[in-house]
Amino acid sequence: MSVRKKILFLILFFFLIFLFIESIGFFVDYKFNLGVARFGVPMLVDSENVVKDPKLFWRFKSANVFKSRWEPAGEIKINQQGWRDDDFQIEKPRNLKRIALIGDSSTFGYRRRIEEIFANIIEKKLNDMQLNNVKWEVQNYGVPGYTIHQGWIVLNDYALQYNPDYVFILFGINDSRPSPVSDAEYKVNIISFEKYLQKLFSYKLLMSFYFKALERQKMRGFDTVRVPLDKYEEFIIEFNNNSKKNRFVFIPMTQPYRQEFANTPFAQNIKKYNQALRNVCLQNNIEFIDLENEFNNYYLKNKRDLIWDACHPDAEGNIFISELMFEKIKAIDQKARN
Repeated sequence: MSVRKKILFLILFFFLIFLFIESIGFFVDYKFNLGVARFGVPMLVDSENVVKDPKLFWRFKSANVFKSRWEPAGEIKINQQGWRDDDFQIEKPRNLKRIALIGDSSTFGYRRRIEEIFANIIEKKLNDMQLNNVKWEVQNYGVPGYTIHQGWIVLNDYALQYNPDYVFILFGINDSRPSPVSDAEYKVNIISFEKYLQKLFSYKLLMSFYFKALERQKMRGFDTVRVPLDKYEEFIIEFNNNSKKNRFVFIPMTQPYRQEFANTPFAQNIKKYNQALRNVCLQNNIEFIDLENEFNNYYLKNKRDLIWDACHPDAEGNIFISELMFEKIKAIDQKARN
């Protein structure tokens, strides 16, 4: 066989393998939904429902309604501004208080119906209890995969224009994830062929293996993470400084996790970020909600976890978070009036 025929044979052979993988991959991807890399980081969001962003890396398409294979909660509605919430209005009546919730998939409401998300629960509770005889509006800025680096951009480029009275943040999971570069160094290639590659099961499979390899490398001491611990601490201080400048109450929250994972490297990393948050808050007199401690105490008392997977709160967990938020807001407001 000539060299030319051998090359053609190899091309045909690999092409047939490619077709075979894509044909079975159509069923497998639909049935099992393998973890897929989006924009250089692992994402739980179908690519057709997000767009690239030079600063945020990715964000939801505005004014969109979609159903996702990873989200059994029915239709996901994204507002005109690009968040999972009702449309936001710039105008703020005098008798209205606003709360901005900035976070990742836990804040977004991963695998939760809209009425089960703590953002919606706390809004309803504040208005039902008529706290301070004012109307309360809670804006949900949670996006799956986001870190505090992205949260800082969300605050300054989006949330502040609505003049919030309170800003809560919940991060830590994605911040500690391994990555080829940190969020601060990452650059988004807006014009690329990636959106076409993402339609291929072969590409998804390769990227899934790639990020699993990064995770394994992390366990062996791989030090590159999306947001290093010292930067995480700096961001908390920056949020607090911003709160003084723009006159809102800043309340960060630690990240809870499922108890059966407590001694795993996954949870150990979260604990480091949680402890960093506590240290910064205590040193700088910043109010915070220790969700890790509260969830752990609940488990010890009730022998039941409020986390349904490794780190996402279930329906009762969302109610629990909203109750802690309500008590914190109530205490701060009473202190301000005295």
